Amino acid sequence: MKLRTLFLAILMAAQMPAAVLTYSGMFDSDDGVAFFGFTMNSPGSVEIRTLSAASGGFDPYLSLFDANGTQLLLDVNEDESGCGCLDSLITLITPGNYILALTQSGNFPVGPTLADGFSQQGNGNFTGGPFLDIFGDTRTGDWKVEINGPVSAPNGQVPEPATAALLAAGLSALALARKRRSRNTR
Repeated sequence: MKLRTLFLAILMAAQMPAAVLTYSGMFDSDDGVAFFGFTMNSPGSVEIRTLSAASGGFDPYLSLFDANGTQLLLDVNEDESGCGCLDSLITLITPGNYILALTQSGNFPVGPTLADGFSQQGNGNFTGGPFLDIFGDTRTGDWKVEINGPVSAPNGQVPEPATAALLAAGLSALALARKRRSRNTR
C-alpha cells in the first residue's frame, strides 16, 4: 500500500509544472523587442511576470501570440499596486506553442499578427531619450521575464531546479524500495 502511495505521489509530482522559465537581458533603445517561445504542456493558467520596472528598468508591455503569430492577448499594463513595479499577465490557455513579446510601454503591436510589427519599430528612443518614464526620469533597458505554469522551454530542456527535484524524488523512491526489500528478506 505504501509503495502504491509513493508511486502515485511521484506520478502527480511529474505532472506538475517543471519550473519557472526565467529570462533576462537589456534593450539598447526604446524600440527594442524581446521574443520568448514556450510550450504549454497541459490546459491551465500561465502567469507571466516582468520585473524590469522594480529594478530601475523601463515600463514593460507584454503581448502573447500563438505559434502562427496570431495575437491572443495584450497586457493591460497595470499592476495592482499602481507603482509600475510588477506587470503580470495571468490567463488560461490551451496546450500548444506560444510566443511572448516584451516591449517598452508605448511600443505596441500594430496589427493582429506578429508579422505586422510594433508601433515604434525603427524609432529608437521614442520616449525623447533613452528609457524615459512618464515623469521624465531616465530608467535602464534592463528586463527580466518569468513564465510560470505547466510550461517548458521550446527546445524541451527542463530547467535545472526541476531536473534536480525529479532526480531527488527518483533516488528517494529507489532508496525506499531497497530498504523495503532488505526488510522483507530478513
